[in-house]
Amino acid sequence: MRRDDACPFREGVTLDRPTKAGEGSLVDCGLPQELLLDRRLKPGVRVTVELDPETSTKRVPRGRAAAPSAPRERAGLYWGYAVRLAGSLGDVFAECPFPEGEYDLTVGTSERGACSLEDAGFALPPFKRALLVLGGVHGLEAAVDQDENLKVAAQDTGKLFDLWANVCPGQGSRTIRTEEALPIALARLLPLVRAAGGKGAPGSGGTAADTASVGGDS
Repeated sequence: MRRDDACPFREGVTLDRPTKAGEGSLVDCGLPQELLLDRRLKPGVRVTVELDPETSTKRVPRGRAAAPSAPRERAGLYWGYAVRLAGSLGDVFAECPFPEGEYDLTVGTSERGACSLEDAGFALPPFKRALLVLGGVHGLEAAVDQDENLKVAAQDTGKLFDLWANVCPGQGSRTIRTEEALPIALARLLPLVRAAGGKGAPGSGGTAADTASVGGDS
């Protein structure tokens, strides 16, 4: 985001600068002027700031500390991603961060998938909480083999997911590294997510998605 872009939210870092008694911290949000926050925080703290439009033209604009999820939940803005460390493939499912406690759509990716994004009529069902899982170079089957709590054989890995899909048919190479597979999968799934009314669809809301990369061999 450029410094002259109009946006109700900004990411900033609190400064070690004095302010008047009873005032909050000064924050560098990449704007021409520093912002005065509505509370005092330690210097060097990253903070999501909701700008006060009524003070935007003042010498020291003001803003309010907001939850990191506020730009996405309240304004529909992409605001980066959060990282969750799971100890195993099973923990990816068991430790679902959504209040409902579970995903209503799970998609596992594999070149041995039971379906392909290029299949005629392939579509995603409507969902609110989706999970997309990618494996390392040895596939998700290797992650299943290493998880003693999953009562599924490696050859039956697809049974763990609602969809067991090949997101890159005709890949043209023996393997695809995880860091290559991730942008490929997200780019190819985006129009399908929009068609299902998921996140990223204009005017849609109330949906969210997790992406898990499983396997240290990537």
